[in-house]
Amino acid sequence: MRYFRSFALVVLGLFVLAGPVEAFPTITSTTTSEETANTTSHTVSYPATTANGDLLILLFSNDGASDTPTLPGTWGTNELTNGDQGGGGYAVSYLIADGTEGGGSITVTTPSVEQSSAAMLRILAADWHGTTPPEILMGTASLTASPDVGSLSPSWGSEDTLWISLAFRDRGTFTVSTWPLPDNQTNMLNGTSNQGAFSSDELAQASLDPSAWLWSVSTSNIAGVLAVRPAAAATNNSLRRRRSAANDDIYEEPTDDLPMVSGY
Repeated sequence: MRYFRSFALVVLGLFVLAGPVEAFPTITSTTTSEETANTTSHTVSYPATTANGDLLILLFSNDGASDTPTLPGTWGTNELTNGDQGGGGYAVSYLIADGTEGGGSITVTTPSVEQSSAAMLRILAADWHGTTPPEILMGTASLTASPDVGSLSPSWGSEDTLWISLAFRDRGTFTVSTWPLPDNQTNMLNGTSNQGAFSSDELAQASLDPSAWLWSVSTSNIAGVLAVRPAAAATNNSLRRRRSAANDDIYEEPTDDLPMVSGY
């Protein structure tokens, strides 16, 4: 009967493991916008397509010291951070899409006439948690070629998190020599000038301290790191997958979420 019990648990374990495949949140698209002429009204484009429940993340940067931007409507309500990086303003926010935004735009305002650049990132509804907002940590604004941020430990702990390293800087024609993270390495350009950049990685860990950026020229800038929580189903599958690595434990004794087998 012991062997029947073990066999039944193996079958049930395979059935449980055949559920939804674990997946990290990923950036499906990046839409960049720029204002190359001085203005107080900055048009930022949405992705060409959105669907209900998608997570949209806005990274916005403008030149002009002490000119912190103002975001409209829900973007302003959901703002994760804003400030002055020493040579210009910046803001980071998010929106849970309703599916009507695709192809549209928003207007960000600045106190004085300035130039700007922006990026809007789209993460599909099925790929992220759905209710938990992204969490962010910003470093200290400084005059340097290698801004750094420190370690972010999001409130949800160790899950299959999407990490986004970002930097905002004074307008100028600079290049990135070292990217903190390996994926989605994107410059936020204003004509040929660089006012920011971001890169990302998908890592199942409770905290992340990205390496410092390295730019070709020292100027006023600030670095940050942002975390996006995965869908709840992905967390459950992570636990099941880790448990399945210890085959002896699974097949000998049932765990809390593997049902008992009766009739032996």
